[in-house]
Amino acid sequence: KSDWDGAIKLLRVIVVQQPRNADALNLLGFSLRNKGEMKQAVAYYLKALKIAPNHLGANEYLGELYAMTGEMAKAKAQLAKLEKLCGNASCAEYKDLAEAIAKA
Repeated sequence: KSDWDGAIKLLRVIVVQQPRNADALNLLGFSLRNKGEMKQAVAYYLKALKIAPNHLGANEYLGELYAMTGEMAKAKAQLAKLEKLCGNASCAEYKDLAEAIAKA
């Protein structure tokens, strides 16, 4: 519901209790990105990907952040990774990132 501060507060508690929870790390990155905290968001996406390199959501969201910040080569690298992980270009994460890159 776009309560980024509330989400960040809750997710920080979860990642302290469960530091290897890639889903929580990814969602914390997502919430921070939507609040405009790009450097912190990247750090949490990278933590999630260190734990779960094939995490579709973290790969998509990291690519979207790169597209938002004008780092198109990195965004396209994430898109290529998603294509490989999905086995094609038809999974939702690939489509969403491709759309974000096209709009950037």
